[in-house]
Amino acid sequence: MLAKRKSSLHIETVAAGGGSICDFDGITLTVGPESAGANPGPACYGAGGPLCITDINLLLGRIEPSFFGIPVHLQKSEEALDKVLTKMGSKLGAKEKREDILEGFLLLANEKMAEAIRKISINKGIDPAEHSLLAFGGAGGQHACAVAEILNISDILIPYDAGLLSALGMGMARIERFAEKQILQKYEQVSQSLAEIINELGEQALEELRREVRDEPVDIEEQQIALRFLGQESTITVDWQGEDQLIEDFKKEYLKLFNYWPANREIEIESIKVIARSSEVSAKIHSSSLKSYKPKADLERDSLIEGKWRKIDIYIWENLEVELSLFTSRFQSIAEEMGTMLQRTSFSVNVKERLDFSCALMDANGYLIANAPHIPVHLGSLGICVRSVIQQFPIEKGDVILTNHPAYGGSHLPDVTMICAAFDEEGKRIGYLVNRAHHAEIGGKSPGSMPADAKLLKEEGVILPPTYVCKGGVTDWTEVISLLQSPPFPSRAIHENQADFSAALASLMAGTEALQHLAESFGTDKLYYFMEKILAETSRKLLNRLSKYQDRKLCAQELLDDGSALNVEVGFTNNEWQIDFSGSAQVHKGNFNATPAIVQSVILYVLRLIVNEPMPLNEGLIRGIKTILPNGLLNPPFAEMEGNEPAVVGGNTEVSQRLTDTLLKAFELAACSQGTMNNLLFGNEKFGYYETICGGVGAGPDFHGADAVHQHMTREFRWQR
Repeated sequence: MLAKRKSSLHIETVAAGGGSICDFDGITLTVGPESAGANPGPACYGAGGPLCITDINLLLGRIEPSFFGIPVHLQKSEEALDKVLTKMGSKLGAKEKREDILEGFLLLANEKMAEAIRKISINKGIDPAEHSLLAFGGAGGQHACAVAEILNISDILIPYDAGLLSALGMGMARIERFAEKQILQKYEQVSQSLAEIINELGEQALEELRREVRDEPVDIEEQQIALRFLGQESTITVDWQGEDQLIEDFKKEYLKLFNYWPANREIEIESIKVIARSSEVSAKIHSSSLKSYKPKADLERDSLIEGKWRKIDIYIWENLEVELSLFTSRFQSIAEEMGTMLQRTSFSVNVKERLDFSCALMDANGYLIANAPHIPVHLGSLGICVRSVIQQFPIEKGDVILTNHPAYGGSHLPDVTMICAAFDEEGKRIGYLVNRAHHAEIGGKSPGSMPADAKLLKEEGVILPPTYVCKGGVTDWTEVISLLQSPPFPSRAIHENQADFSAALASLMAGTEALQHLAESFGTDKLYYFMEKILAETSRKLLNRLSKYQDRKLCAQELLDDGSALNVEVGFTNNEWQIDFSGSAQVHKGNFNATPAIVQSVILYVLRLIVNEPMPLNEGLIRGIKTILPNGLLNPPFAEMEGNEPAVVGGNTEVSQRLTDTLLKAFELAACSQGTMNNLLFGNEKFGYYETICGGVGAGPDFHGADAVHQHMTREFRWQR
């Protein structure tokens, strides 16, 4: 059996906060451990408090009084400093200036913080320089750079909610799971079995991670062995590079930390840990963008830096949110421009007049950033579609891929998705542009490509696996046309299909040009920055709203007309939100099979309603949300059923609506709606007609229902609480 241990965090408190009292003990300057607290607080609060670190920062020009949140009094800080200088009396040398004393207090506070970090790190066998410094507390940002410099740390993280000991970043981190085993044996006793144990732990970590990450690659990222000399308490952790390298690496790290090597001491293996993580592409792109993009300063002020008064830039964090709104609007306008182009250049009534299409912008990792107010059942599934495709089919400059396959994030066969990527002048990928349009005819056993009695996917129309229609800027429809003509049920309107494909391509080109223009105007790194900011801010808002449900289990069940069950349970478990569809029906014998993309559309839509603030639908809504989706009606195993894939049209038009009802019921937001898209189809070998007819939407705790409106996954009804 492999021993399981919970991770824990050791926190050491350092008495050098903003309220730490700065004084002179007759010999030296002192900072803390005594604190003025919140009352009376530092002298600048005006309540009779002593000289504190906050006063020092104010006197050094490191605090902008107009943005402090409460009134601060510079004169009170000056008076408190005078009292300390009077205490020093003859101890104050003639050459020492007030600024020297102020900087002395600041340096002392920074050194105390750095020393505490250094002490904890060395005891754990860790070099601080190899890690990032996370600053928290109201004044964390004022001291982070100096502390990091003392410790030779190059990366600093300062959360927006730093004053709340922010855990916001936890929801944005890459998903990781680890397996660990305590050994507590001499190296000679276990050296031959280390590789076997590591492999076993790796499989365990990957298995656990794969249950949570379905649409991202996962891999073993770290294999760590904690060693120590027999009898020691603290350990040193080294990466596993093979048995021959292990002791050499341990010796190297030991010498680096302690500068000596105790000879003739037996070495003990304390524990082994293997970490598996989801894809790191997102983290790489976003971390690089944060380093290279610098917002414009709001104002400047004089501050004492290394003995010299100089102008420093001041950035008002809330003003960055204004710029966030501007970029959200800019990104959304690109999707709207794509939609306008698609509608204007399309041939079919279905696209030109029914407006049965959607357009969206993804970030460089394929996550939905912004969309026009198009169809929810499309928009929520486009991210899964893009990520599924690019995992197997790279999209380079000038490439365009087309698909309708449900295994690649498709909804049902009439919905055809087209994807391209936009690159800046340096060849850096900016993001992906994507559209999805419903074709009234794309083959199948009956006109309209939505046969009610279909049992197999191929009976519903032509299946288009991811197919390049442009490669390196050269357009070639040959393969797509061949597929549309292929048996057993070819398309009855190939010319109309091709005309709408051309319109979709024109739409992508318009979006690409607009996104490239945005990158030229503001810089690609700035676009990366605000794309990530949109996702992070959306996630923050959602998790805020979900907090009221944190102590509850939300459960609901709805049945399709044939008795097939849709089950959902929502809860906060193991420090994460889970939406669990276990217990839902098995693969349907007819066409009521949905796809993970459809399920995600429903989840995004309902979570968007919970946030209930003006913003485009985006995949920040799934950060911090774990979806449990066993194989069945909501997740048919297409790969295992190749050639006999189950039919899905009812999954898109009916199950998507009923699943929305189910999830809304779980959150107690609204009664069930009509639960269908009311599809009307007729035609023959020469023409086809397709329409959705509006129905009714359910009431909620504080609002009435409505009739004669499209609901939820269809176009017209946009429910606002």
